Amino acid sequence: MKILRRVFLGVCLCFSFVLAACSNKSNVSQSYADKVNNSYKAGNTLTYETVKSDLNDECIDVTNDKNGVLVAIKGVPASNYQEKLDKAKDDEKFEFISITVIKGNCTYAYYALATKTEITSSIINSKVNN
Repeated sequence: MKILRRVFLGVCLCFSFVLAACSNKSNVSQSYADKVNNSYKAGNTLTYETVKSDLNDECIDVTNDKNGVLVAIKGVPASNYQEKLDKAKDDEKFEFISITVIKGNCTYAYYALATKTEITSSIINSKVNN
């Protein structure tokens, strides 16, 4: 009976790890950029609210009145992206997505592996243009 209980406990523990890993899925990916771009091409644009929600805590909102850019770095919460980039090596690459928002509609998404300099430049340019 003790062995059966331990096996059951082990299976439950493994299941909880798998469930936790699946729930932390990031949308900072080429497939999500493709989803945004294909939705726009099909005339069914994703909204600012939908994309911001999908990017969750990784979303860096560089918009003004739903015009501008939503940016995200995979695995980096928006609340401490600057600290993460400041500590990064110059040649270190991050998975990065930038999504153009016009009048609350997401019209273009770009996904890339980018250095901290490229990401910072993208965010600064977005702030200047808004």
